[in-house]
Amino acid sequence: MKFKVCFIFLNCCFFLANSNIADDRCATQSLVNFDQMISDCQLLILEKLDLQSLMMMAQTSDYYKSLAIGVFKRKYGHKMILIRGSFMDDIIDTITESSDQITIKSYDMTLMMFHIFGSVIQKLEMALRFVELNQRRVIHEQISEYCSDSLHSISLIDLEEDELEEFPKPLKNVKNLKVSRNFIASDGKFKVTNVFPNIRRLELNQIQEFDGFILDVLIPTLEEVEILNPFSQGLQMGLEMFFKKNPQIRSLNLQFFNSMYCLEIANKFLPNLEELGINFLNQGHIPDNEIHFSNVKKLETSTSGRNYFNIITFKHLEELDLTCDPNECTDFIEKNPNLEKLQITTHSITDAEIMMIGKLLMNLKELSIKNKIVIKADTIIRLIQETEKLEKLKLNDPGNTLYETLSQYLGTRWEIRKEGEIIFIEKLTI
Repeated sequence: MKFKVCFIFLNCCFFLANSNIADDRCATQSLVNFDQMISDCQLLILEKLDLQSLMMMAQTSDYYKSLAIGVFKRKYGHKMILIRGSFMDDIIDTITESSDQITIKSYDMTLMMFHIFGSVIQKLEMALRFVELNQRRVIHEQISEYCSDSLHSISLIDLEEDELEEFPKPLKNVKNLKVSRNFIASDGKFKVTNVFPNIRRLELNQIQEFDGFILDVLIPTLEEVEILNPFSQGLQMGLEMFFKKNPQIRSLNLQFFNSMYCLEIANKFLPNLEELGINFLNQGHIPDNEIHFSNVKKLETSTSGRNYFNIITFKHLEELDLTCDPNECTDFIEKNPNLEKLQITTHSITDAEIMMIGKLLMNLKELSIKNKIVIKADTIIRLIQETEKLEKLKLNDPGNTLYETLSQYLGTRWEIRKEGEIIFIEKLTI
């Protein structure tokens, strides 16, 4: 124990002696006893410790445990915690850190982390397929005991038969659930809502074709669904059942081939759908009739092709995020004249096509163009003059030629700023 305290003290002294402290309040206390420093300065210093050192510090006393928890929340609270098996306690790098995640490959370190920091862990990802059954059960028990209040996002990879049944109590605060490559052939008796009763967002990645524990269940709180899956006839049947049971879904994002089938099912069974995302669509299946969405207001797609745009229609589309060549979607834009927000990502868009957008969309309020070819300043000026309701623009300026010209023209009527190669233009309210 004395060694641990000494180790932490030496780390703190090293930091004080070899760094410039940005906070003036802390700089004036650099020779003060650590325990007497104000809490903000203590946290600033202790942030220099890695996760394993924080765990060591937390074991010395309740006071240092409280400090360690504060540092963890401040330093790691936004990061995903990855628990990876099989566990190998003899390897050197049992804990690795990056800008957005922490990966733990040690069983003992995993349990210690839950015991000390479980109350502030928010995001967790687990791949426990090759972990021993007893170890896996203990991990689930630890999560239920220490993380139930703070945990709001969880990702389960290579989910095994009966794994969810090992959680001793529901995790009621989990709102976001991701299931990847599950190995469950469920008979539907055990439901995902037994453990996660309040899911708001569900992401399915390479799930089984028929998965009763997820697809044959009503999730009353569910609003958003994302599916990243190779499509198949079996999955179509499972999704039809799932959509029937959950007509309240308002946001659907599809990222797999042959998803025309899924669009037909969604159109039929999801009357409350307001947001739709479609990516990497394979047009092998062409429906006989139009797929018409009555309530979808926002569409995000990276799919190109005139057949696709002719088949899918919308009654009240207001927002479009489009990644394709503009000449492939002019008819689609023309069919949706009530668009208020338009974002286009393309390799090339001509000045004539930009002006055409302004003429077609009389209600356009926000326009974003991500383009590798330089747009003429005169084109943007004309667009602003002729599009009466336009309030915001976001433009690429790869040649650094637009900003100065537009600044001179826009004057006091518009606010214009530049961040890197991106120009932001916003109409000022009088």
